Parts: sequence; structure tokens; C-alpha cells
Amino acid sequence: MRVSLVMTGRGGVDDILAGSQLAGRQVPMTGTMTGKTRISAMTTWYSRAASSRTGATDAGETSAAAAYNLRNPIAADRPAIMVSAGVPGMSRVQWSSGRQGAEDFRIEGGARPVTGALWLPPACESATPMVLCGHGASGDRYQAPIPHLARRLVGERGVAVLAIDGPVHGLRQVGPGGRQAFVAEMGRPTFIDDMVGDWLLAHREIGAARAVGAGPLGYFGLSMGTIFGVPLLASDLDFAVSVIGLCGVTGAAAGIGARLLADAAVIDHPLLFLMQLEDELFDRDGYLALFDGLRSVDKRLHANPGQHSAVPAEEVDFAFDFLVDRLAGSGHQSNRT
Repeated sequence: MRVSLVMTGRGGVDDILAGSQLAGRQVPMTGTMTGKTRISAMTTWYSRAASSRTGATDAGETSAAAAYNLRNPIAADRPAIMVSAGVPGMSRVQWSSGRQGAEDFRIEGGARPVTGALWLPPACESATPMVLCGHGASGDRYQAPIPHLARRLVGERGVAVLAIDGPVHGLRQVGPGGRQAFVAEMGRPTFIDDMVGDWLLAHREIGAARAVGAGPLGYFGLSMGTIFGVPLLASDLDFAVSVIGLCGVTGAAAGIGARLLADAAVIDHPLLFLMQLEDELFDRDGYLALFDGLRSVDKRLHANPGQHSAVPAEEVDFAFDFLVDRLAGSGHQSNRT
């Protein structure tokens, strides 16, 4: 596969919101990188706790999951994934006025409340493409550049955008929030699977409430948005494209590196991966290990000088173009077995 490494000048993502034009010098480099063999597949399980609240039986769901597990054996070093996605039709969605052109929502009835924001184009139908956006640690559903991307996707391309607050962030903040609260959250054994369950619940319930979400699906999420995004991309949702990065399998993510690699091994759609060369949270080897572990043959790596948050604004523009181009031509067929 072809790997493009683009070196650009410095400039923060927030600069794009002020309308600045960054003129980065680009030095394209190409090389060959071999993807690793697929080592696992995700099995989705629904919460028995949610079923017990309604008196429903989970026998059918358990049988379906067991059948899926036989077709997609999980690697011996990876536990089965427990996703508490609630019971279809039993969740309640509360709407309120949001910021920057969005509606805010709160979903009750799942394993825990899920909060987020939704941007919809004027002409919206079930087949309208949608991009899910995950934010970084210390941010929330409105963290830059999510609102900027949402305005462009909705206004220029008629694409819906759905963002949710991460655990202990935004409207779900616990204690001081931010990285301090997230470090404590990462100590829970099910923190990744709980967040994947939140995403599945939000996509299902918000899609049903606003009659959208059945069209081509994309994802944008950096840093913590990749920690949760890689497992989400490996779930049963069929993504046509994603933009991830600012994350590796060592450093700040060393404790979950094996999990991220296991999920990366089943991700086979087109994707863009962003890297910061002087990242103080993730080292270069960890970055490249995660990129190399992604199964997709249509993937590219953009590496820029600077620390973790110094992503050049032009990368956001490239991410926008990458998302809309792949969504428009989303003839993607999954190669998962």
C-alpha cells in the first residue's frame, strides 16, 4: 500500500476558526508499509441489565451474539466485548437548544445517560450521510474543530453531524473533568466498551428520532476520540471513511495498546491518520504501530512537527475533503469475515 507522509509548517487547529490561512511547506514522501494480519473481530453484546429493567428476556440476543462469535472468533488474548446499548424503543431522548447551530440532546434509558449535539442540513432524509465526531480529553461535543467541520459538512455538503460527550466530559463531567478525570475513568476495565455502547445507543436513538443515519457513515476523532474511535470503527456499524490520529499504542495509551491493535486489525475502510512528531503524550513508534496495525489498504499518514495539540489548520481542511470525497463515492464493501 502507498503511505503518504506530509511535513507541514506549524499552526494550531484553533487558527482555522479565526479564518487564518496557513501556508505550510509540503514535502511529500512515499514508502511501503505492510499491514498486520487480522487477529480478531468484534462481538456486540447487549446489556442484560437493560433487559431486566423491562422484564424482557435476553435469550434471543445471547443466541445471536453466540452465533456471531462462532463466525468471528475472538483472539485468545482479548476478552468478549460487553456493550450496554439499551433496549430498542425503551430509551428517551430529551432535546434542548444547543450552540453553534446544533441541537443538544440527552438520552436516558441505557446503561447511563448519553449527551451530545446534532447538526442537520435543511433537506434531510434517512439516507443523508452522517459523520460521527469524537472529541479529545479535556474537551466536549463542541471542542474545535468539531463545530467548524459541522458547519462545513452541513452547509456545503448536506451531511449530518453527530457528536457526543465522552465519559466524565461535557454534560457528563465528573469532578474536575478533563484529563485528570479521564485518567481515573481509564482505570475501569469496561471504560472502552461502555463508550462504544454510548455511541451505538446515540446513533440508533438519534437516528430514529430525526429519521436520519441510514446513509453512508463517517467518523472524525483525534486523541481520546481515537482511543474510543478505533473500537467503535471495529463495531458492527458500517463506516465508509474515518479520520483518526494523535494516538498510539504506547505512552498515554500503553495500558490499552493491545486492545487498540486488536480492534485496528478489523478496520478496512479508507482512513486518514494524523500524527504529531514531537507529541509529548505518544511516541513515534507507538503511532506507527497503530497505523501499521490498521487493516485498511486505503490509508494515509500525515505527520507534522509540533506537540500533541499543534495540528496545522490545513489538516482540518484536508480531513473535510477526505471525508466528503469518500462519503460521496461510498461504494465501500467490508472485507471482514
